[in-house]
Amino acid sequence: MINASIPMHSAPIVDKGIALHNRPGQCPLMAVSWKLLRGARLMLGLSQEELAKASGVGRASIDRLERGLARTIRVTDAVQRALEARGVKFIAASKDSAGGVLLPPDPAESAKAEVQDRA
Repeated sequence: MINASIPMHSAPIVDKGIALHNRPGQCPLMAVSWKLLRGARLMLGLSQEELAKASGVGRASIDRLERGLARTIRVTDAVQRALEARGVKFIAASKDSAGGVLLPPDPAESAKAEVQDRA
């Protein structure tokens, strides 16, 4: 979780050893690996084209990002924000973990669980 009291900066900042980056007027983002961004897209069932449209960057930029090439803060920010807008939560890396992804609940699975709970 990002600390809301972190001041807004236009340059990269570090909080407790986790690299964060942001743009003026936006909440800081933690630096998420390309592998987590790609994994989140795939787990949501989005194509690169769909993510490109949602994030406002080109499909070729997403392809390069997902292969670990030409990583720019602008593209990474846009992709991360688009995935977070769909309910994805990224878990920061630590000394014991490479980080991770939490997906939003699947509405169909939630409804199914409610029906089973009533039975």
